[in-house]
Amino acid sequence: MDLPPELTSTERVVLVLMRLLAGSTPTTREVAEFTGLTPHGARKLLLRLCRVVPLTQVEGCWQLVEWK
Repeated sequence: MDLPPELTSTERVVLVLMRLLAGSTPTTREVAEFTGLTPHGARKLLLRLCRVVPLTQVEGCWQLVEWK
């Protein structure tokens, strides 16, 4: 999917979250490539996201934590 370069940070977060909800387990670099961010920017996005979404990193891949 080609993303427009003018995406807001909110739009990037939603796109990453949609992929995670679909079962994707991306690395930080993959999130950076998908969103057009630097690896540092992608990591900041993911760390902020995990403040409100049960998200963790396992062996370099980000994944949602199963809610019970």
